This record gives sequence, structure tokens and C-alpha cells, in this order.
Amino acid sequence: MPNIVGISTCKGRLEHVKQSSKSFLESANNNAQYLLVDYNCPEKTGQWVLDNYSNANVLSIRNNSDIFHKTVALNAGARYAINNLNADYLMFFDADTIVKPGLFEFISSLLKKDGFIITTNNKHTKDLTGFIILSTKMFRESGGYEESFRGWGAEDLEFRIRLYAKHKYSFNMIEPDFLTNIPHESDLRVKYYSDKDQWISNNRNVIRMKRMFNTYRSGDLKKYKDFEDSDKIGQLLGDF
Repeated sequence: MPNIVGISTCKGRLEHVKQSSKSFLESANNNAQYLLVDYNCPEKTGQWVLDNYSNANVLSIRNNSDIFHKTVALNAGARYAINNLNADYLMFFDADTIVKPGLFEFISSLLKKDGFIITTNNKHTKDLTGFIILSTKMFRESGGYEESFRGWGAEDLEFRIRLYAKHKYSFNMIEPDFLTNIPHESDLRVKYYSDKDQWISNNRNVIRMKRMFNTYRSGDLKKYKDFEDSDKIGQLLGDF
């Protein structure tokens, strides 16, 4: 089994990380390493993880800002996993994602194929779009997450579309049989963002995503002429 590093980020969310870290480590069963990126978390979530799991890793990012910059945290986590944990594959998943037993056994055959791994994208899995597994080679070549994104939403969709449309990587979709989301109030999503309306924030980032792909005028990513397979783009976007 190649070395997989699961990367989750947080600013706040201690109660979620207590559940998601436990689920990941139990499911991994020594088949993967766990890395939490503690982005100046006021709840000292990283320290809790270290105090409770001797086999977990924590990257602490300290600054004077009250604002969470998720894409910066994700990229920092990836660099740490590659340089310090010798990762072959990176598995990004949100702090409110529960990993169920059997995931790593299931994906072992998919890792032998080309491309990245995501969940199917529909109304039942819309809270799992932060989940993606890709090789370190793919991450390096893509440049990682786009750090110009601010606030909540769309950074995960932009990343997967860029991997497919720009860098020509294929992808494999799995049903969310081995993942679930912890239900919670929307306020938690935007607590450490300057914009407290998650959908205004999301729409702003979607516009940024469209501009990045020169589709702002047409307003329709799914019909963009330069995408060779509009059905594939539709699968990646889902019901965004």
C-alpha cells in the first residue's frame, strides 16, 4: 500500500475534529497517516489531537489574524505531508467528514489507476466535495489549491476542474459508502470568515472560478467550448 496522508484543516471545530480524527485513524488501521493543520485555532485543536493520538501529526500555523484562509492551510498541509511524511498520495477531507471502515481497502485498487478520486457529486453528497485523493505528482503539477479564494465555498470545485480540464488528469468517482458528514449549523462554516453569509461568499468564489476559466461571459462552465467532455465537467460540478 502506498503512503497515503489524510489532511484535514481547522480553525475552531474541536468537537468535529474529535470525531473525524478518530474515524480516520480507526479506518486507516496503519494504512495511512493523519495530519491536522491547526490554523491558529482558538480551541487548541491541534494540541488535543497530539494529546490523544500518538500516531497523529499536527502542523500548527500561527498568525495574528482572526480569519481562516482554508486554501493556504490545505497547501501548507500538502507541503508538510510531502516533505516531512513522505506522502505518495494526499487525501484531503473536511473537519466535519467521518471516514467509515473499509475506505482504504476499497480505494487500494483505484490507486493503481490513473487519475484522482472524488465522491459522486449530487444533492446527497454536496457536503463531501472537500474529499479528494490524488498523487503528490498531481498536486505538484497543478500548483495546489488556488489561494486567491477567500471565504467559504468553491475552492474544492475549482481544484478538481483544473486537474481535469487544464492538467488533463482523469478521475474516478466513488459512492459515499465510506464517508458521511457531521450535521451542523451553517454559522460554523463562516464563523472565522469576514463574510458571514455562506451563499454570498460561495457565489463570489464561483464567479472567481468562472473568470479563471474564461467563462464569465458565457456564465456556463458546463458548456464551455474548450472542455472536451461537458458531461465530465457536469459530474465534477454537480449541483453547485
